[in-house]
Amino acid sequence: VWVFGRWFANHKHEPARVRRMLLRHGLGWTSAFFLIRGFNSYGNMNLLRQDGSFLDWLYLSKYPPSLGFIAYGVGITMLMLWAMFLVEARPLRRSMPLGILKILGQTPLFFYLAHFAALVGAVSVLNLQASYGIEGAVFGSLCLVTFLTPCCVMYQRLRARHPTALRFF
Repeated sequence: VWVFGRWFANHKHEPARVRRMLLRHGLGWTSAFFLIRGFNSYGNMNLLRQDGSFLDWLYLSKYPPSLGFIAYGVGITMLMLWAMFLVEARPLRRSMPLGILKILGQTPLFFYLAHFAALVGAVSVLNLQASYGIEGAVFGSLCLVTFLTPCCVMYQRLRARHPTALRFF
C-alpha cells in the first residue's frame, strides 16, 4: 500500500499511464479479495462466511489486518481513484459531486475536526441520542456535508491567503 503512494509522490507520470495502473491493480486486488473470500479458508482471521449473503462477504477482520481486508480496501480505493481520474479527464470536470469531493479532499484535517464539532453540537442541541437507522445516518451525513462544504471553501480561501500560517492545518 505504501509503495503506491511513494510511486505517485516521486514520479511524474502521464495521466493515461496512471489510469491504466490504477485499473489494472484495482481489478487485481479486488479479484484477490473475491478469491480469498470465495475459498473461505484464509485471509480473514476467525471470520469464515456462514452463508452467501452480501453482508457476510463484507464481514472482514480489520485487527489484525487480514489479507482479505487489505485486498478489499486497496482494490476498491484504486478503482475509485481510477473512476475519479476518468471523470476529471472529461470536459465537464466541474460537476458538483466531483467539486465537493475535491474540496473535501483538499481540506481533510479541517473537515475532520469541524465534523466532530458539528456532530457534538447537533447531538446536544437537537437531543439526538436515539438511533434512527441507516436512513437517519444517510440523511445526517448529507446534512453534515451540505453544512461543512461552504466552511471548507472558506477555509481553503483563507489558507490560500496565508499559506505559512495555516501550513499544517
